[in-house]
Amino acid sequence: MEPTTLQQLIEAGCVTGLRCGITIQTQPEWVVTGETRLSYTTLTRLVECCREYHWQTDILNLSSVPLDSTCKSLNAEFLQPVPVTTRIAIQYKVKQVRKKGYELRFEIRSIDQQTLYAIFNMVSVFYNPETNRAIIPPESVFGKLTELSRQVTN
Repeated sequence: MEPTTLQQLIEAGCVTGLRCGITIQTQPEWVVTGETRLSYTTLTRLVECCREYHWQTDILNLSSVPLDSTCKSLNAEFLQPVPVTTRIAIQYKVKQVRKKGYELRFEIRSIDQQTLYAIFNMVSVFYNPETNRAIIPPESVFGKLTELSRQVTN
């Protein structure tokens, strides 16, 4: 199985950035022959690509110390099947900022925002990739996450 990355989707021309999210043109080769909808694993991979976009857009350049994050928990609710070859929007919202981490909510919707397909809630913990220990992020990161938590995304 090949990993799906944000960079791969960008190179394939499938993704564009939004304010607090991405739009994706889903592809028929992402499903097994005969399927008409995206699987939960595909949707989870696409949410991870949106998380990558958030990290690159909002966090990456704010820290002068080595900083990464790891998923502590992930909860998903699949409300409607996503038809193959649908253009979708995945938007994120910072729901809670914690001392060593934060919670993101992702919503997968139709491009016109009328259909809510799925909701993902992810708690991430910051860590130092050199020591592999959880850390308190720099104030600049904490400030950005706090700012994002106050924004309305829709």
